[in-house]
Amino acid sequence: SSFIANIYKKMSSAIQWKRHEQQQAATRINSSGSSAHRSVVEVLLPSSLKGDGVVSSKRRRIVSNVLRFTTIVVLAFCLGSVLNSNHTLSSVVVPTRVLTTVAATSIETTTTVSTNNNDTTNVENKDDDVEADQQEHDTSEFGWTSSNVSTSGYLEDVQWKDECTIYLAPSSIKGNVNGFGLYTATNMTKGQAFLASYDAPSIAVLDTLPWQHEEKESALLHTQRKEWLRLFKNYWWARGLPYQIRLEAESSIDYQATFGTFPNHHCILSSMQYTFKPINYDDTLVGPGDPGMGAFSYHNGRHAHTKRDLQAGSEILINYGYCHRERLERYPPWAQPLPMQEDFEEAAIISLELWKQVLIRQIQAIASTTTTSEAKVDDLFPTYKAVASNPHVERMIPSNMVELEKIMKDYKDDDEKKNKDVASSKKEDNDNDEVSYEDEDDYSTDDDDNVLSVDTELVERLTRVKGMNERTPEWVRKNGLCMEKMITQKSTIPHAGRGGFLQIPVSAGEQIVPAPTLHILNRDLLNMDRDGNTNNTQQQQQQQLLLNYCFGHEHSSLLLCPNTNAMLINHCSTRNPKHHCGNGNNNGPNAKVQWASSPTWFKSTTDAWLKMSLEEIAKQPGRGIAMEVVALRDIARGEEITIDYGEAWEKAWEQHLATWAYTPNDNPGYMSATMANLKKDKLLPMIVSNDLRKRKRHSNLFCGCYYERSAQDNKPAFRQQGLAELWQNYTDRSILFRYADDGSDYVLSYAEHKDRSYWPCTMIKQDDDGNNNNGTTTFTVRIYPSKLTDSKPSWARNGLPRFLTNYPIESIHIFHKPYKSHQHLPGTFRHYIGLPDEMMPSQWKNLLT
Repeated sequence: SSFIANIYKKMSSAIQWKRHEQQQAATRINSSGSSAHRSVVEVLLPSSLKGDGVVSSKRRRIVSNVLRFTTIVVLAFCLGSVLNSNHTLSSVVVPTRVLTTVAATSIETTTTVSTNNNDTTNVENKDDDVEADQQEHDTSEFGWTSSNVSTSGYLEDVQWKDECTIYLAPSSIKGNVNGFGLYTATNMTKGQAFLASYDAPSIAVLDTLPWQHEEKESALLHTQRKEWLRLFKNYWWARGLPYQIRLEAESSIDYQATFGTFPNHHCILSSMQYTFKPINYDDTLVGPGDPGMGAFSYHNGRHAHTKRDLQAGSEILINYGYCHRERLERYPPWAQPLPMQEDFEEAAIISLELWKQVLIRQIQAIASTTTTSEAKVDDLFPTYKAVASNPHVERMIPSNMVELEKIMKDYKDDDEKKNKDVASSKKEDNDNDEVSYEDEDDYSTDDDDNVLSVDTELVERLTRVKGMNERTPEWVRKNGLCMEKMITQKSTIPHAGRGGFLQIPVSAGEQIVPAPTLHILNRDLLNMDRDGNTNNTQQQQQQQLLLNYCFGHEHSSLLLCPNTNAMLINHCSTRNPKHHCGNGNNNGPNAKVQWASSPTWFKSTTDAWLKMSLEEIAKQPGRGIAMEVVALRDIARGEEITIDYGEAWEKAWEQHLATWAYTPNDNPGYMSATMANLKKDKLLPMIVSNDLRKRKRHSNLFCGCYYERSAQDNKPAFRQQGLAELWQNYTDRSILFRYADDGSDYVLSYAEHKDRSYWPCTMIKQDDDGNNNNGTTTFTVRIYPSKLTDSKPSWARNGLPRFLTNYPIESIHIFHKPYKSHQHLPGTFRHYIGLPDEMMPSQWKNLLT
């Protein structure tokens, strides 16, 4: 050990001398004005990370000396490892990085990456280290100008349906007396899309948390805020958000209609999962400087499809994640009385034992000539119900032979099949995404969370018999309302973005789409007080985008926000000759809104609510009032549906057109996130930093890389403490040796991403070979900590870098930084959709002067 200590001591002295020699060499080169400044580090790097340049004879001598010195270091390290297993590479004092940029005035000016732990917690919002260089790389084609942005949008071509297959009808879940659910009226196979396209956009509702407003609003308004959130939290998404929505602000919620609000929760019979479209955020629907900028959501909705084969008449269900009794106290009040996954499993186990006892008695009865088997099994049912651990389990155990035989018909208790089903359940159960406003850390999204511990088939059979009312496709068509008469396409109306187009023709007076609503008692709750938020400025939009999708009245504070794609329908009227609409003939809107009229859904509750005061409505725990959109004339397939938003809305829009002053010159560095992702194969090679210690940044965009925690996050190099201020002084080769791993297995398309799939990253270098074995362009990337993770990995806690080589381009996505999308621009249009005066009850008009 003393021998090794002497070696280390001599090494340390040699290092100090070498630093001095290298600094003097740098001074000589700088003073002579030499342009030959290829770094020693670059010479030592593998070809994939080398730069261009010529090495002078002086530099060659320096390289030769450093190579000899490096050999001594390596030998000493190896010898030390043999003699003392506690010594690792991190125990060796590594020479300071020298001559990485010899022409620079000092090393400090090139060392711009912070090594502070706290510096990486919100990397999306930091100031730029290195701005994208328009002189060096022409990125104009990724900008947002009239010459390169298609205002047709990227709504994909769809296969239009000829008949309705998705319906809204009373739920089939036993005990859900007043609830509605979505049904399929036709057989569907696993992976099949429910709709021809997504049904409505996702609307980002931002910075609504009570603690963000507590000191800025009155006690009354703060109480109303809590009531609003208590209602909406059961219908919007706080988990499973598309990542761009997650990045819109400090806190983000996703409000999406139909398939985002109506599928009911079930722990066992979940049949719906979702993906996102490859272009799920589209900022090209309007052109630069258009008055419609930021006035509608750029976020396309989820793409809902089947998780399993579904029979016609089946209710479409999804798992909200409220399935484990040990977490019961964390769940919302409505979920706590529900049976949990453990209850279904226990009931299935007991039912199987009950069935075995029935079979034994039947065999005994066959052998006996004194009585029948049926007379001897009745006493088994109450006996086995009595062993249930709670009332939920007791209710699910069969009560008679009819129920038991229906569950056990053709069932085989096969251990091999059971193990196969459990493995299948583990593999396929990936839809445990919260549709809850609650703290996102309260619930797990691990796929293993809902893996059944008993035979999946048996549990599902039991659940269908004991927990569900059987529905036929005929019942669904008779008692349900069609939910896909409209489809999303780019609007024919200027500045409007998307619109609703008729997919299935309707006649005059026929319902086009139902519109159950959620209420907001005070529309001032949608005002956004920016004073306390340091991540943005006062020069930003001051009202929630959700306001543009809700119905209101100028004399009432009440807002009614639709839960269906009725929110897609745009404005049309004949009052203003500038507004040409109605098949181009200026014959006005082809539809209107009215209160629900169908006796099978919401009419009784709507009639009751229309008699309530606003104070009484505030006490209602859920949705109860509904509208519907009906045709004013016969409407053909492919025609855009329009309604009259009212005179107040129209005047506000005219005022907006007169005062809108934004031009692309107001933000010359702006890049379209949509265009950047469509052309990222050209863009990403332009924004590499070519330096392990630097990152290039852009004013409104940043890169996200698919990343998952693994054992590599805790390897010895990442557990070393006290190196946060030292690691960037290592050579490039040493940095990569310590902190880089192969990233070729990190493969994910944006369509399949989940809430926490992407971590901030920067492009270090495009691999020299250009492609991996699959022909995919690959990069060396640096991963930065994600603020969405529950805890930091070792490398983040210790202020160390995380690099991945051979990282595929398909796993990189480009996002807007928080508060940088058009939704936040100052002066963007905000106004509720006007309800006709004849629809408004007089007791709701609380703003009359």
